[in-house]
Parts: sequence; structure tokens; C-alpha cells
Amino acid sequence: MVQYLFTCETVLTILDIMDKILEKARKELGEDEQLKNEKLKEFKIWLSNHPFIKSCRNDDTFLLQFLRIRKYNIENTFISFEKFFIFRQKYTKWLILSNNEMEKVWMLFDSGYAYPLIDRDDEGKKIILIQVRKFDTKVFNSCDAIRLLVLIASTLMEEEETQIAGISSISDYTDVSYRYFNLFSLKDIREFAHCAKHATIGREKENYFVNLPTFASFLFDVGKRALNEKLRNRLISTKDMNELVGKHVDVSILPKEYGGKIPEKDMLKQFKESFNFHKKSLEKISLCEIDWKASGVKF
Repeated sequence: MVQYLFTCETVLTILDIMDKILEKARKELGEDEQLKNEKLKEFKIWLSNHPFIKSCRNDDTFLLQFLRIRKYNIENTFISFEKFFIFRQKYTKWLILSNNEMEKVWMLFDSGYAYPLIDRDDEGKKIILIQVRKFDTKVFNSCDAIRLLVLIASTLMEEEETQIAGISSISDYTDVSYRYFNLFSLKDIREFAHCAKHATIGREKENYFVNLPTFASFLFDVGKRALNEKLRNRLISTKDMNELVGKHVDVSILPKEYGGKIPEKDMLKQFKESFNFHKKSLEKISLCEIDWKASGVKF
């Protein structure tokens, strides 16, 4: 485990963030211990009588992902739970990987292309940093990029704090190769949006786009106008990292290479340790037994 010395100031910051997360759960989700326990019990009874989900991971941490994303509306939770497995089956190319495919995903991770920051922001969110310039288009493809992002998000969602506070991302396009944009078709983008919505259960928050090339910035603005106000407010473009840290993100949580405190290599190491800690739980998701014939779902 990567070790850091915690000063009194750091401990107080952590405690302050935890207080904010608990308040966010109460205020935004209406969550308290009584509600949580009642809805978990109802969820498990429903699951035990499900007509086509024959066996499934049903620990509290996993089920709470769905309850929290639907703010404890039990009917909407049931719908999301079924859709989660339907979309996993539909997009196996991103979600159910062979050993060779997983090795390639870890190669991309080791390059520093995408990883979560160790520290949470002041609202308790986890932030995924994507350094587009580190994506080798001669080695990796769009599937590899999506698989890595899904793996990171799925691992982060094993943390209850992240289930409550949500996930943000910073995509740094500084010195990006134009070949990178050619990797993603409109079909890829549309399908990934559907997959991310239904098969990675998380509270998606702000997405920051830093130093977009001119043509990409134009497409970003056009696409943003087509969204509702809530989604538009979550998509934020800045001209450079200075503007990002000046207006939106505390520089101290960024890697040392960006002016923060913790080196990138330590952040990579910490996430691998976190993944290995949650690996068995994540693998249980793929072991669920589902009678697709009885479900009536056609792929």
C-alpha cells in the first residue's frame, strides 16, 4: 500500500469531506439508516423471486449502487437492475473480457492514459484523469479505451463514498494526436453513452475537457446545445490546465506532474491495489445466472 504521512490539516480535510458526503446522502438521496435497511430488505426479497435472474450478487454494497442512483425509488431501482444485466449482455465486448483483452487494458492503464486521482475533491467526488496524448493509436483502439474507463468506474463504485458523491472526469487534450479522434465512430460514442448509463451504475458529475483542438471544440459546442440544461452544466471546456485549476479543481489533488502532491506512479499503484482488493466482488457480477430465454429480451 502506498503510504503517506497525514498531518492534522489533512485529517481535518478528510473528516470535513466525509461529513459532506453524509450530508449529501441525506439531502440529495433522502438516505438514513432506517430507509437504507428497509429498501435493501425489499430489494433482496424482489431479487429472490425474480423470474429470470436465477442467481446474482446481492451484497449490500452492490445493491446500494442501484438504490442510490435511483434515490431509493424502488420501482426505478428494479428497472435499473434489470437493464444493468441486459446491457452487460448486449455490450460484452466492453464488459466481459478474455485474459488477453484484460492484459491489454492494463497495458493502457500503465501508460498513464486514464486513472483516478487518490484524493477526493472538496465535495467527496472521485475524479478520473484522462491524458489523451498518452494513448498510442498504433497499439490501442477504441475498445481498449472504453474497457479501461469501464473498469475504473466499476472499481470506484465499490466504494460507498463514491456511490453517494459521484464521479467526475478531466480529459486533457494537450498535444493530442489527430489520429485519436479517428478511433471513435459516432456509433461507438452513441453505444458507449447507452452502456455507461445502464451498465456502470454511478452518479456522473462534471466532465472537464481541457485544451480541445479547434475542430473538436466546435463539435463540443454543437453537441452541448442539443442537451438539456442539467447535462450541459456538467460539460465544461477550459482552454488549459491553468483555467481548470483556477476555476474548478483544487490543484493539490492533481498528480505531482500537474502541480499536485502525489506522483502519478503512486496513483497508478494505489488504483491497482484498490482493484485487487475489489477483484473478487467485481468478478461475481459476471457469475450471475440469467435465463435469457425466460426474459424475452432479444439481442
